[in-house]
Amino acid sequence: MVLVVLASRSPRRIELLRKLGFNPIVVEPPSDIEVVGEDFLDPRFVAMMNASRKAEYAYREIKVRVGGKQDLVVIGADTIVVVEDKIIGKPRSIEEARRILSLLSGRWHRVCSGLAIIARVKGRLQRIVDVGDALVKFKQLTPREIEWYILTKEPLDAAGAYKIQGLGAVFVEEVRGDYYSIVGLPLSKLYKHLAMLGLINKGTSLEAVKATHVG
Repeated sequence: MVLVVLASRSPRRIELLRKLGFNPIVVEPPSDIEVVGEDFLDPRFVAMMNASRKAEYAYREIKVRVGGKQDLVVIGADTIVVVEDKIIGKPRSIEEARRILSLLSGRWHRVCSGLAIIARVKGRLQRIVDVGDALVKFKQLTPREIEWYILTKEPLDAAGAYKIQGLGAVFVEEVRGDYYSIVGLPLSKLYKHLAMLGLINKGTSLEAVKATHVG
């Protein structure tokens, strides 16, 4: 049986993996492992780099726990928002969340979600890196709407200070591209790569590759 490990405690990423039939073990990387990156860097590159750093950390940690023989696949992901070529991560304060929401108000922004997979199956080790992205148009926000949303505390735990799968959805007027990259995990790309690795048989049950629990 293949052990599935997620390098994130994100409830939305856990939920998406469960949609594919997995019950992932969570190994949370330290928060300082992410590199926001300089604004002149390609945001897709930054997202993939951060996802890779998370996956590598989780892979090292899980190897200590299960040894070198257990088949496993480690999944890392990182989501960033880009406005006017400026890379934006999670707000570090209420004031920063307020500034980000004001910046997003009434305009388009880009969301990139990096994906990194480390698979060790039948003694073969493979690393895959990919990225999904989308464009999102926000409605014009009033100061009262921004304050209301901040009071929900949802903006403080999300790249770009909003969650499209949560209350933040009420501000989204249009989406172009991969919706699940905005949620935080490019699901179609993940499915494609897992199928390529032989961990998913397309059109069949996923029961055979559900993860077991490691204490």
